[in-house]
Amino acid sequence: MVVGVFGCEVSQLTDVRRLILNVHLFIALTAGAFMVILGVTGSIMEFEPELDRSLHPQLSYITPGERVLSLSEIGDAVSRKFSSEPVVAYVPSLSPDLSSQVLLSSGIAYVNQYTGEVLGKRARGQTFLGYVRAFHVRLGSGDFGRNILKWSALAMLLSLASGLYLWWPIKQVRIRGEWGNRRHSRLYDFGMATNHQIESTAMQIGEVAKRSSLTVDAIRFYEKRKLLPKAVRSAGRFRLYGAGTIERLHFIQQMQGLGFSLREVGELIQLRERKVDACESVKALLSAKLSDIRAKLQELRHLESELEMDLQKCNRELNHRRRHAACACPVLEEVAGVSQ
Repeated sequence: MVVGVFGCEVSQLTDVRRLILNVHLFIALTAGAFMVILGVTGSIMEFEPELDRSLHPQLSYITPGERVLSLSEIGDAVSRKFSSEPVVAYVPSLSPDLSSQVLLSSGIAYVNQYTGEVLGKRARGQTFLGYVRAFHVRLGSGDFGRNILKWSALAMLLSLASGLYLWWPIKQVRIRGEWGNRRHSRLYDFGMATNHQIESTAMQIGEVAKRSSLTVDAIRFYEKRKLLPKAVRSAGRFRLYGAGTIERLHFIQQMQGLGFSLREVGELIQLRERKVDACESVKALLSAKLSDIRAKLQELRHLESELEMDLQKCNRELNHRRRHAACACPVLEEVAGVSQ
C-alpha cells in the first residue's frame, strides 16, 4: 500500500519550497538588475569619448587639412569669436579628423585646427554622460557603495543557500507492505513490487530515464498514453517520480517484449490498480495473446513451406541451365501469373 506519497506532507513541503523559491527569485532579480545597471554604466564610462562625439558630431568631426595651426593662432580665433574671453587651457586633437578643444571660463569651444573655424561652444556643467559616470562611481565607492557591496554579498549567500535547498531532492516516496506468495513470473513480480517495502527519493525525469535505460521522450510518451501515473510537480515545476515508476517502466518493457500492445499493457496495469481479483482477466488476456501467437506461427510455417518450394524450383532451374539454354525464372513467372 502506498503511504503518504503525495499527501499533506508534500503539500507542506511544497508551500515552504514555494516561499523559498520566491525569495530566491527576488534576490536573483534584484542582483541581476544591479549587475545590469553596473554593467551598462561601466560600458558607458569605457566608451564615454566615443559616445560624446556621436552625440555632437557637428562639433567633433572635421576634414583634415595640410597645415595645423599653432595654439596661439587657435587661441586668437577663439578670442575673436567670444569677445576676448580668456583661454583657460587647450585640449589638442587626438586624431586628424577630430577637432581641438579650447577651455574657456564659460564653456568649451571646438575649433578646426586646420582652418581656425570655431565650430561651436558647449556650456560648462554636468552632461548626461557625466551623470552616468558619477552614478557608476557612487555605486562602487563611498559609504553608499560599501553598503551596496555588503548587501550584495549577503544576497549572494542567501541565493546560494536557497538554490542548494531547491536543488536538493526531497524524500517523498515511501511504499510499505508485506511479502506474499513467492511465485515468480513477470506479471506477478510487477504486482508484488508495490507490496515490498521500498524507501527512495523522488526523482526527476532524467534520473528515471537513466535508471530505466529509456529516453526522456519515451517516458513522456508512456505518461501521455496514461501508462504512468501523472507526475507531480515540484515548486520549480519539475516532474517528480517515485521508485514505483522504475518498476512500472520495467513491466511495460517486459510486456512489450512478450508481444502485448500498449493498449493491452494498459489493461493489465488497470487491473492491478483497481485491486480486484485479476486472475480471470489476466488469464483471458494471456489466452488471447497465446492464440494470436499460435496463429502467427502457423502462418510463418506456411510461409516457410512456400519459400522452401520456391528455393527448390530455383535449384532445379539452375541445374537445368547447366545442360540447356537459360529461360525465365520459374518463381517470378509463377508470381506474375498469379497476379494476372
